[in-house]
Amino acid sequence: MSRMRTKFVAGACFAGVAGLLAMGAVVLGACISSLHAGPDGRADGASGDSGSADSPVVDAISGDSGEPGDGGNAACAAYAAAECTFLARCEPGVLQVDHGTEAKCVQHITAACEFNVTAPGTGVTASYLAACTPTLTTKANACASGPVPLAVPSLSDPCNLVGAGMPGAPCGFDVQCQTGLCVLTGGVCGTCAPAAALGEVCGPTIPCANGLVCSSKNGLCATPVPVSASCDFDVTTVCVAGANCVSADAGATSGTCLAAGAKVGMACNTKSVGAPPCSSLAGFFCDPTGQCAAISYVPTGATCGVSGDGGVDSVCTNFDECLSGKCTAPIATGASCAVGGEPTCAGVSVCVAGDGGAPAVCTAPGLDCMAASSFPFQPSNVAMADVTSRQGKAKAEDVAGPCTVKTDTSSPNTDCFTSPIVVVTQPDGSRANLVVVESLRVEAAGAIRATGSVPLILVSLGDVTIVGSIDAHSTDLAYGPGGAQPAASGAKGLGTGGGPAASASATVGGGGGSYCGLGGAGGGATQQGKSYGAADNRPLAGGASGGGGTVGSGAGGGAVQIVAAGTLTVQAGGAVTVGGQGGPSGGAAPDQNGGGGGSGGAILLEGSSVVMGGTLAANGGGGGGGANGKDATASATAASGGGGNANAAAGGAGGAAATVSGGPGSPGSGTGINTINAGGGGGGAGWVRINTSSGTPTVTGAISPSAAGCSSTGQVRAAGTSP
Repeated sequence: MSRMRTKFVAGACFAGVAGLLAMGAVVLGACISSLHAGPDGRADGASGDSGSADSPVVDAISGDSGEPGDGGNAACAAYAAAECTFLARCEPGVLQVDHGTEAKCVQHITAACEFNVTAPGTGVTASYLAACTPTLTTKANACASGPVPLAVPSLSDPCNLVGAGMPGAPCGFDVQCQTGLCVLTGGVCGTCAPAAALGEVCGPTIPCANGLVCSSKNGLCATPVPVSASCDFDVTTVCVAGANCVSADAGATSGTCLAAGAKVGMACNTKSVGAPPCSSLAGFFCDPTGQCAAISYVPTGATCGVSGDGGVDSVCTNFDECLSGKCTAPIATGASCAVGGEPTCAGVSVCVAGDGGAPAVCTAPGLDCMAASSFPFQPSNVAMADVTSRQGKAKAEDVAGPCTVKTDTSSPNTDCFTSPIVVVTQPDGSRANLVVVESLRVEAAGAIRATGSVPLILVSLGDVTIVGSIDAHSTDLAYGPGGAQPAASGAKGLGTGGGPAASASATVGGGGGSYCGLGGAGGGATQQGKSYGAADNRPLAGGASGGGGTVGSGAGGGAVQIVAAGTLTVQAGGAVTVGGQGGPSGGAAPDQNGGGGGSGGAILLEGSSVVMGGTLAANGGGGGGGANGKDATASATAASGGGGNANAAAGGAGGAAATVSGGPGSPGSGTGINTINAGGGGGGAGWVRINTSSGTPTVTGAISPSAAGCSSTGQVRAAGTSP
C-alpha cells in the first residue's frame, strides 16, 4: 500500500510502508494505522492494534511539512515535546516510521503546529494546546514501563480536535473541520467530510463520529472496547489501540481483547488464535517461531521488506516508502510526480496535474488555499471545492483591451486571463466553464467577448471592478456562452422556451424565444413559447432560440455569472450584456416568412457587496421581417424587429426594460405573387439577479429587464451550504 497524505484527525489514519503496513481502524479524533503484515501476508493487527493517539495537530510530519508559522511559538514547542515523548514511550514504532528520531519528531511537529495555528477556522488554538499538552504528558507517563494499550476514547478528552468547518465547508487542512477530515478534490484544497454514525459506512474519506472507530474488517463504524472486554473481531466492536481480539479457536466469531505483544520473546499468533499478534505500534512483529521480535527500521536506500528466511522485517523510517525492495524518499515539493503513482509527495504536498497537458507537480497548500478556504459565502452553481482546487493558479487579472473567451464542454480557451479556464458541473448535472482569479479589473478599453456552448462563471477571491464590458450576447455565428443555437428552417426553436416554427403554407412567422419573458408570436400565429427558469439563476443557463423561419432564427443570449468574495463594482459606462440574436428576414419570394428573435440570457452577480452603476442587459432579439431583426444591445432599449416592406411584414421587438415579453410579428397577407410574408416574433427578456450579503445592492445604473421577477435581488448563500 502506498503512503497516503498524512492525516491525524477523525477518520484518517497513517497508511504504512508498502507490503508491511496496512490501513486499520480509526480511533477517536486522531490515529495512525500501522498494522504490520506478517509472513503470511495477513495484517498481524487484524483487530485493535491499529489506532494511535498521534498528533491531531499535525497535517505534515516529514521534513517537508510546510513553512513554520512565527518560528517561535512556545505553546507549539511544548506540545511537540509532549507528543513526541508520548510516541517514544507508547508507540515507538510510529515514531520510527514517521520521524526516525525523537529530535526529528519535535522538529516536524513544532513546524506543523506553527503552520496549522494560522489556518482560518483552525481547531489548533492557544486554549487547545494548553489543555492537550498536559494530557499527552499524562498518557506518556502511563507508558513509563513500556507500551500499554490505550484507554477507550473519551468525548471529553482535551486532545479531541474540532475545527470550525461544517461538513461540506471548504478547507485545506484537517484542523479546519469539525469532523477532523478535509477531503481533497483534485488539488491541494477540498471540503470537510461528514461523519458517519454507528453502523454506517466509513473509510479514508468518511470519518466516524468522535467516540467511534472504523472497522478494518467491514468498513463500518464500530464501538471501541477496552482490554479484557468481549469482542467480535471488528464486526461491531474494535479493541482499543494496542490490543487485539483473541480466541482460543480458529474461526471463532467472538473473543476477548488482549494487549498485543510489546516485548521480545512474548508468545504471539498472527491470526489471533490462542495469543495476540505483536504490536507494530510498539515496534514488534510476530516471527515464524511464534515469538515477538523487534522490527528493523532502515534508512533511505536500504533493503526493506520481509527477509529471505522470513525471520526479520525491515521497515523504512522517516516516512520513506518501500518500493521494489528499497526505501525510497517521498518526492519534494515542487518536483514532478505522477498522479496516483509512487513514490508519493512529501509532507502535505499533493501531486496535482498541470493544466493543458503540463506535467504534474507536488504542490503544498499555502496561504492562497487558506484564503480560498475562508471564502465568505457559497457561490451559486459551483461547488466550493471547484473554487478552492483552482486557487493555487489564480492570478490578479487586469483586462486592458479586447479579448475572447470560448466556452466548451471539453476544451475551453481564453486569451483574457492567465488564470486557467476549466470545465465544472453544476448541481443539476449541466456543465459550465469556471475561471478563478485573485482579483479582476476590466479597464475602460477592456472588452471581454464571451461565446461558446456552456455558461461562463468568473469567481474572484478578492474584488471585481468592471469599467469596460463583458459581452456575452448572441449574433451571427457567434453565440453567447450557453445560449441555444438558431433553429433550422421551419423548425421549433432550441431550448426549453424555443419559439414555435414558422409555416410557409399558412403564412406564419417564427415565434420569439422565451425565457423569463414570453417570446412574441410569429405573424399570423397565436401560439407562443413558454416562460421558464428561476429568478435566482440556479442553475445558470443561456436563453432559447426563436422559431425557425425560412432561413432559421435568432440564437438565445448567453449566461454569465460573476462572483467576488469582496466588492463587485460595475462602474458608470461599464456593462454586462447577454442579449438574444435578432431573427433573420425570410426573403422576397412568396411564403418566405421571418424567423423569431432569440430570448435574452442570464446574468448573475454575487458579492459581499455589489455596486452597480453601469448597465446589465438581458434583452431579447428582434424578430425578422423585411430585414433582419436587430440583435439586443447593452442598454434598456428594445431591439427592433426587421422593418416591413412590399414583400414582408415587420418583425416584433425584443423584450426589454419593463416590457419583458417580445412583440408579435406582423401578419402576412395575400396569395401567390401578391403574398406579403409574415414577420417573426421578438425574443422575450432573460433573467438578471444580484445577490449580496445584505440582500440589498447599491444600484444607480440601468438594469434591463427592469420588471419585478425578471430582475431581482437576494442574499448570497451561507458558507458551507449547497451551491
